[in-house]
Parts: sequence; C-alpha cells; structure tokens
Amino acid sequence: MKHLTHTLKRTTIWGLLTLLFIDPLRPDFQWIASDERLNIQDFRSQPNFWTPKQAEEQMCARRLGHTPEQAIVPLVFSPQGFLLNAREYNSQKWCYLRWFYTDLETFHRVTRERTALPTYAKVLTEYQGAPLYAYDPYALSQQTRDDEGCELLEDIAKETSSKPFAGLSRLEEKSLGFMEGDILIRPNIVLWNLFGSASVPPDAAGSGWGHAAGISRSSAPGADINKSLEEAQVIEAWGPELPREHQMRETKACVPGKFNLSLKTFPIPNDYYWCKKRKGSRFRLRANISAEQRKAIVNFWRQQMNEQDRYSVFAKKHFPCSATTQSSGCHRNRIPKCATETWANSDCWYCSLLVWQAYYYVAGIDIDSNGGAYVFPNDIIRSPVFDNTTTDSERRVRF
Repeated sequence: MKHLTHTLKRTTIWGLLTLLFIDPLRPDFQWIASDERLNIQDFRSQPNFWTPKQAEEQMCARRLGHTPEQAIVPLVFSPQGFLLNAREYNSQKWCYLRWFYTDLETFHRVTRERTALPTYAKVLTEYQGAPLYAYDPYALSQQTRDDEGCELLEDIAKETSSKPFAGLSRLEEKSLGFMEGDILIRPNIVLWNLFGSASVPPDAAGSGWGHAAGISRSSAPGADINKSLEEAQVIEAWGPELPREHQMRETKACVPGKFNLSLKTFPIPNDYYWCKKRKGSRFRLRANISAEQRKAIVNFWRQQMNEQDRYSVFAKKHFPCSATTQSSGCHRNRIPKCATETWANSDCWYCSLLVWQAYYYVAGIDIDSNGGAYVFPNDIIRSPVFDNTTTDSERRVRF
C-alpha cells in the first residue's frame, strides 16, 4: 500500500509537470532532445526550405525578407547532413558546407530557438530599393540552443559589449592619406540593439546598412580630405539597383554629385557614401600588414571584377581546405571545390564580404569582430585588428 501511494504521488507530479510544459499553440511540434542532432531531413519535411536560388526567387517576389516577420534564415549543414550550431560554424573547421535558407517561423518551430523572433531579425542590406531582413543563428552573440551554456562564448560576448568606445578611433579633422589595402567604411545602424551587428560610438552612428570598400590606389595626405579621396580609388560591390556591369566596380573614392537610379554614366556619383556629406561617420581602417600583402589584397579584389561577378545578399564566406591539415576538418579525399588556390573566389558579393574575404584569403586575418554567417560594416569597424596602440594611432581613423 505504501509503495502504491508513492507511485501515485510520483505519477501525479510528473503529470502536472508535463501539463505545465506543453505548448498548446504548437501541438504538432516534436521535441528534439539536446543530445540529438538536427539534420537536413528535419527541414526538408517543412514546406519552407529553399536552395539559395529558390530563396532569391522568393525574395524577388517579395515573399521573403522584406519585413522582420519574413526574415530569411541561413542554414548550414555538415557533409553528413547535420545542422551546424554557432560554435561549429565559427570554428571554421569544415571543408565542405551545404547552404539552404528558410523563414523565421520554420526555423523557430524546428529548432525551438528562443531568440528566433521578429524582434531579433536585423537589416542585412538593401535589395531592389527595400531593406532585407535576416536572422543570423551563427553570430557569436546569438547562439543556437546547444551553445547556451558555453561560458567561453558568453565571456567573449560580454567583453565585446563592455568594450569602451574611448580610443575606438582617432578623429582626424584636417589631413588624411590612403594606402593600397586600406578599408574605407561607413557604419550601419543597429535597430533595437539587435544581435549580429556590433555597435559603434553614438557620435559616429551609421545609417541604413552602411557600406565598405577597399582602397586600390593610394593618395597622399593633402590640405583637404576630399581631395585625397578624389585622388584615391576604391573597389567595391554596390547594390542590385545598378546594372550588373557596375555592381563590381573600381572608381574614385569620392565622386561628387547626386546619385540617380536612371543615371547611365560612369563613374556613378557616390557623394552619399564618402564625400563631405558623411563627415564624422567615415572610417579609414589600416591593418599592420606588409606591402606585399597589401598588393595581394588589391589583386584579389580586382580578380573578382569580371563580367560574371555581381552583387548578392546571398553571398557567403569562404574558408580554406587542405587534405593534409588536421585542423581543417578534411579527413577524406581532397574536394576540388575547396582545396584549390582559388578557394576564396566567388561570383557574387556584398560590400563588406568582399573586404573581409580578401583579408582572410591573403593574410589569414578574420576582421569580423563577432563572427556569423554575415559580416556587417560595424563588425569590421570594431575588429581588434584595427585597434590603435600607443605606437600606432593610424589603424582606425574616423573623419
């Protein structure tokens, strides 16, 4: 009798706990234990699961990405078909990855990720004149469920968020020069303090999705910064609103004039980005690298400027692969797609990715301050690579 009473009490307690944790709004959801791995089949069974090409078609039809509720979500799978979590993605030890996309609601339903809500979606860039929203589960500050208890990543996020703005940049008022391989960059906004994009000082607040370009021709410091900008040249990936032949371009860093979508001449005015109008919200970033590396970075940018290359918000980071390197994750036969000397080349880019990829390819430097599937201008501005020191105050200059 005593044993029966104990059994009844235990059954009642478990029954109450079960009722408390049932989600009445999602009765069709099958809970996946933390020791089980989500795989590609978990998403293929859903109606909204797209290849990059299919996702772009959804976006062009304005069914995806044009509101926070319709945010796109990148999904990265290992060669074995398992969904990578944030820690695995940022470890960069995978030699071959399979990319797909889904919508925010499907991602939340399958993964049960608590931050997969419209309020956590962020503006990625502009597409056909409208902002495009994305949810990035691979940013260090926005971990998947498997990473919630990782103290190391929490410490990194805490250090990043508490890093003082003092000394972030030296404000240069009068004269400034530009060297090959320098980065010319303008901050993006961070709506609602969203994760995935680092912050910049309030007095250097960006607008929209920001912009980034690489200096391809040097200019000496002059009496007027705008003159130095007009003498320097940049290579940049610039928007689907331009004809394809101009989406990857090399032009003067400052071309005064008002931009017009119907303008067919070249160079297209970029006063909105770099000229005097943006005083105080422009940054020149300079890494401590050799002259040979600077030339190689510029050469990489130029190699991407062929008639097939274009702007795309679905462009992704590329990582190297070597069959003989233990840390690369390649423990099988060489995969030509990622094991060649051209592993970093691509036919589609967005502005800050083009800058990031060149540094990673040439110098092995990751200038994305918080990791993630996407790299924002703010993420590059906040990179420790460009922190000024007592002996070198030229690495990060705001002007």
